[in-house]
Amino acid sequence: MNYIRPTNFYQNPYDKVRKHSLKSFNESIDEKTDSIIQLVVAEGPISISERLNELDREWDIDKAVMLFQSGLIMGQLASAIRKQTKNQLWGPLLQTPLLALHATFGWSPVTMIFRKLGFRTRFEIQAEREVLLNVLEQENYGENQSVTEWDIFESI
Repeated sequence: MNYIRPTNFYQNPYDKVRKHSLKSFNESIDEKTDSIIQLVVAEGPISISERLNELDREWDIDKAVMLFQSGLIMGQLASAIRKQTKNQLWGPLLQTPLLALHATFGWSPVTMIFRKLGFRTRFEIQAEREVLLNVLEQENYGENQSVTEWDIFESI
């Protein structure tokens, strides 16, 4: 079965990170996702199931940004305590509001770096998951059986 992405499929009105990302980053991520979907669909149901399992383990951009920022802040605080100097506290004082900015509006300088690296939002990951599940249902692999996401989780 050939997969053709509907227009604006990956766009979600609640996706703050995508809304504040550069159009070129979004298009690059969409093209990569489309090519993966086409490849996986062409390989068949086993490949689709494996891809769904990979999507369950994929880190979204929020998780990556929060881990990076918190690690950086903790490292700078540890350095300030070890060196016993207040000059080292400027880093955490500047980075903590950037982390809050990302949590509130979905934008920060670090977010743009991670988007450039190809990290996707949870909405984009979920959109790919839904496409793959729909393909499984449309192809109706098996004898009149409907494959759901829960069936795939049970097989793990």
